[in-house]
Amino acid sequence: PGPGHGSTYHSPGMLGSAGDATHNAEVSDRELDREIEAITHALAAHGQISRRELEQILQSRDWGPGRHRAALRAAVAEGRADRSGRRGGYGPPGRPNPPGPSDPGTGDPPGSSDPPARSAGATTS
Repeated sequence: PGPGHGSTYHSPGMLGSAGDATHNAEVSDRELDREIEAITHALAAHGQISRRELEQILQSRDWGPGRHRAALRAAVAEGRADRSGRRGGYGPPGRPNPPGPSDPGTGDPPGSSDPPARSAGATTS
């Protein structure tokens, strides 16, 4: 019997969405941890790279819609990855950003090599 025939209707396709929400959340958290770990290892091995290069290295399109972006965002939030100066680039934590359109070698904006201004009341010795 189908819809409208008899008193019951069974749809086997709906069984996959039925289940323990806590279990599903735990599985999702484990997958996110695995994805963050993969990002951390890739950045350690490759250094500063673009988001697209990272996606290709990890083959993260296979992770599912939005998973690469969520894992990358979580890795940055946890301090396991840093945004780089490159457009959409990322790198391992604690590494300086590569020099960009700035003073050569410093990564500082042009003219920012001046010593910091002293606060009022500061004395020199």
